[in-house]
Amino acid sequence: MMDYNQYINELNALITKSKPERMIQFSAIFTEILEKNGVTKPIVVGGLSLEIYTSNNYTTYDIDFVLSGRDKAGEILTNLGFNQSGKDWYHPKLGISVEIPDNSLDGDESKVTKLDVGNRYIYLISIEDILIHRLQSAVATNNQVDREWGFRLLVIYHEDLDIPYIESQLSYYKEQEEFQTWKNNLKLE
Repeated sequence: MMDYNQYINELNALITKSKPERMIQFSAIFTEILEKNGVTKPIVVGGLSLEIYTSNNYTTYDIDFVLSGRDKAGEILTNLGFNQSGKDWYHPKLGISVEIPDNSLDGDESKVTKLDVGNRYIYLISIEDILIHRLQSAVATNNQVDREWGFRLLVIYHEDLDIPYIESQLSYYKEQEEFQTWKNNLKLE
């Protein structure tokens, strides 16, 4: 049985940190514990990945992990002081909410980024895949916030993005058209 006292003490020390720092540090601690318990490569997706890629210009209130081993993750979260409410886990002292929306990544696992966080690390969905998700949401639901942040990712990272990969993942004409508009607005042709 794992001794969680060291980790609980580390979490308690995060209380005075900014919310983004608490979330990132917690994610690194959680990743370490998960991997020690045989849950390999838990990947941060959703809002926190966008917050990290935009240097905290985007703000999120929860952490979404994609991982296999939901039951083990739930056991670990409970041992760390989280309470479950529906599909979410919440830590009252840290003000952190965790959700595990899926057990497999909707994207290319070979493009996942490993981000060092002190002497630990977290895995992040690729910039390409988070951009694709925002674009698809913008098209499917006319979500202007997702449209704005997807385009911002393109603006920030356009020189480093795998544009052919992004285009290969857009299966609907409206998605392709939206991406073409973004590229035109950025003058990428």
